[in-house]
Amino acid sequence: MVVQIQHRRDTSTNWTNANPTLAAGEWGYETDTGKYKIGNGTSNWNAITTYAGVNGTITDYLTLMAAGCMVPVTTPATVDQAEIAAGATYANYVYIEFAKNASTTVGAQFIQWAACMPSDWNGGNLTAVIDWLTTGADTTNATKFILTARRYANATNLATALTTGVTTAEQASGGAGYLNLMTETAAFAVTGTGNWIVFSLTRVAPAGTDLNATVRVLGMKIKFIRSLA
Repeated sequence: MVVQIQHRRDTSTNWTNANPTLAAGEWGYETDTGKYKIGNGTSNWNAITTYAGVNGTITDYLTLMAAGCMVPVTTPATVDQAEIAAGATYANYVYIEFAKNASTTVGAQFIQWAACMPSDWNGGNLTAVIDWLTTGADTTNATKFILTARRYANATNLATALTTGVTTAEQASGGAGYLNLMTETAAFAVTGTGNWIVFSLTRVAPAGTDLNATVRVLGMKIKFIRSLA
């Protein structure tokens, strides 16, 4: 036998205006805010604690690893996908190797990821953290990346150019083989519609002296906002 339980419910305004006294343990739900209160048997509605409900937003993350990226066949030979196999007692990882590059052109050396955002993504701005390391000892000069992206919906032509999302540059925090978690980028919007996104990452020469070493990208973390309802 199925037993259906329904809590008292109304809009926040109606609750406030009626200001009833809920029985001890009795729930009252605000249909327009998702918030709720639990009665104590003595205090009226306006005097008891309000609890956050299921409406609102939460921060979530999308992890894009080098092992799952695409290295286009038209890319110069200065971009390679490889792995470090160090045995069971050490970190083993796949990386994308970007050679030092004098070009400032987007796409001169690039890799791409395709990802499906969850259906409750609010469609708002994103930020990114790039995980990388260097093969050299240069901790003075910065390496620079340009991240471009585009959203695609069903029946959208994929031959539509990506647009620049954000540019970021940073020095290595350690020598060869040290993990660098690049500072979170500024927030950027993604052009287009739909939840299928292509991200493209290019290493370019910075305005000053480029980091004098090969850079190995391990992955990228995308931060986004989900809407709860």
